[in-house]
Amino acid sequence: MVVEDDALAGRSLCRWLRREGHQVVLVSRLDDALRLVEGEPEFDGVLTDVELEDGASGLELLEVLRRQKPTQLKVIMSGAAMPTHVTLTPGVETFFEKPLRLEALSALLQR
Repeated sequence: MVVEDDALAGRSLCRWLRREGHQVVLVSRLDDALRLVEGEPEFDGVLTDVELEDGASGLELLEVLRRQKPTQLKVIMSGAAMPTHVTLTPGVETFFEKPLRLEALSALLQR
């Protein structure tokens, strides 16, 4: 699942992920992402932007995933540096600064 409020960036990332052989669901709002997380057994991975529309934060989604799906691969993306108050769990949580380095993302998703 990709959670990205920038429509062009979201579509581009999804197009690339599909070419890499992944099935992808794109949402732009936190509430839509939360609804999907509750309904899906588990995605191969969740890629979320830190800043979403309506002042929502992908970090809220990260917290929900930590409780409900602790082994779920989580990728946090941002055009800015990672917030210093957030500690990521090695092995299942990764931060990527935008623009994304697709080769590094591909290697992560192939693990």
